[in-house]
Amino acid sequence: RRWLAAAHWLAALTFGWLATVLVKQMVSMPSPPTAPDGFGFPSVTVTMATIAFGFFAVLIAREWPGRRRVWPYLSAAVIVALIAFARLYLGAHWLSDVVSGVIFGMLWVLVLGIAYRRHVARSFWMRPLVAVFYGLFVLAGLWHAPRGTDALLARFSPPPPSQTLTLDDWWAE
Repeated sequence: RRWLAAAHWLAALTFGWLATVLVKQMVSMPSPPTAPDGFGFPSVTVTMATIAFGFFAVLIAREWPGRRRVWPYLSAAVIVALIAFARLYLGAHWLSDVVSGVIFGMLWVLVLGIAYRRHVARSFWMRPLVAVFYGLFVLAGLWHAPRGTDALLARFSPPPPSQTLTLDDWWAE
């Protein structure tokens, strides 16, 4: 029943998505050759992952004692780094797309995190919330991975070569 925390988290996600779409419309960057249509600068996937996991870390780290506060941030950083690496590995984005997505997401989490911490005085029991949040993330991954992997990888396969040369023709020309 912490509606202010939920409102801040939804505002973080909504504004992050809208701002990323707006920047994508304003900045025209060429996509990598293996990127499907709709992918560009900044990476919406990386930005939204940074905001979702980063602001969730802000919400729950406040409730952890002393040295344990680093764990929510560390887990968010590992998840975002894995997603960013996957986007680079698949050729969906350039490095600049991924880095700008992380930076934009971190800046927005910083601004909204400061605003949230200035207005919230009451604490809440976050252990069930952590279990539900990360449990749903793992369950969604386990459900989606076997069903969507082949179609997703097919979208990122490189285009066939426009011209095929024999070795002798290549040496000659």
